[in-house]
Amino acid sequence: MAKRRSPDERQFDLFTASRPMNGPAALAGVEAWIAAEVGIMLKEDSRSREEIAGAMSAIMAEDVSRWMLDAYASPARDGHNISFGRALALMAVSQDHALIEEAVHRLGGRILWGEEILAARLGHLQAQRARIDAEIKQLRGRAQPIERGGERV
Repeated sequence: MAKRRSPDERQFDLFTASRPMNGPAALAGVEAWIAAEVGIMLKEDSRSREEIAGAMSAIMAEDVSRWMLDAYASPARDGHNISFGRALALMAVSQDHALIEEAVHRLGGRILWGEEILAARLGHLQAQRARIDAEIKQLRGRAQPIERGGERV
């Protein structure tokens, strides 16, 4: 399975905000863009298209041929668009997530993979702790001990 040697310029910084593309014609040409992305995925994979098609067939338990992949990768063949399920299978067998990352970015989101999830959770917990510590500091100066029946609670 092909691994990119350097960061992929098609992938976006996780921490930059994006606005969802949902205005008029925001997704015009999306099928051609997807076909171009499929073509890049196939080109950057070190395996032949027959091998990729075989791996997709195995993971989906359906027949996927090299000719189907050729059609999916051709922006000019707009009648042969890749289905979402087959796009997922292609991403799974190629370990190339640029297509879904770009699609989610266009919708205004980001995807976390693997250890990135743990890093995001850690950051979230640290931010919560900072808010709690600030509240404790604020209350510490104002709170008085609670006494009931001569005992401190």
